Amino acid sequence: RLEEKFASGGAGASGEGSAASEERGAILSLANCQVDLLSAASFYGVGERCVAVESLSFLAHVVRAIRPSLVALAPPKTRPEIEFFYAQTVDVVPLLREAMYRRFPLVTLSLPPIIAAIQLVKWDAKELALRQSAYVDQAMARFAEFEAALDQMESFLPPQLRPLLVRATLLHLFEGIVEGLSRVRRVGPNAPLIMSNDLQTLKEQLEKYPGLKPLPFAPHLDKFIKAYFLPAGSPDVVLEWVRQHPDYTPTQVMGLVTALMEGSKSTSLYLLKGNSSATKELLLQVREAVQHNEPPSTRLS
Repeated sequence: RLEEKFASGGAGASGEGSAASEERGAILSLANCQVDLLSAASFYGVGERCVAVESLSFLAHVVRAIRPSLVALAPPKTRPEIEFFYAQTVDVVPLLREAMYRRFPLVTLSLPPIIAAIQLVKWDAKELALRQSAYVDQAMARFAEFEAALDQMESFLPPQLRPLLVRATLLHLFEGIVEGLSRVRRVGPNAPLIMSNDLQTLKEQLEKYPGLKPLPFAPHLDKFIKAYFLPAGSPDVVLEWVRQHPDYTPTQVMGLVTALMEGSKSTSLYLLKGNSSATKELLLQVREAVQHNEPPSTRLS
């Protein structure tokens, strides 16, 4: 809003000028408040960090707008310094903003407890559980805390940032669950069904929040789970799946293939364990196929 007033010159009018002054005062008050960035009670200052990043982006926008006038008015001998300032400071603000928003999900939702809970599930159980796994409950509880924290930030967090933070946090969550599943080594025939039921429950609960139906990034986890349904007697099919899904890290894919080999009794993948040369060849092909893999979060903007 201040940017619009600045551009239109409306802040100079008597009525709008006082309103703009009050708004600037509110922003300055927020900037001067003491926030414990290491405290869970303040949600680690995520809202304040967002305001800081957006404020810096606005300043960079203004400084870029006055660049022609600044260069024209400055003595010729200072122009190299001006160009250096823009290249090394102003022009890197968008990169800083992107890096900050990539890091925010690490603060908004902690993954280690969820990944640890995934390891405690009996993935080789002979019977299906009557309810979802405990890690699903943890994930839903952490996301509920995140949404509640966003509600508390409504008074100062720009509204357009909430969807961005929610999407980034959801992707962070689903990538974390994929990471947890990829560390599982003992899987039974019912493991893919247990995983699918967990995902379905998680989707049903998260889609209750406004604007989350269909649930963003859920297919990333769904595709990984479906890989556990691959025919264990066909290493070529597994290798083809690996080549067609570059959105999983090399360690995640290697973990998946290892789990399939461990859990595929009396099948080609399991028998490969007893054939050292064939096992090494398959794993070598998998490693070659995934060496350039990157998760979706590396491309999120």
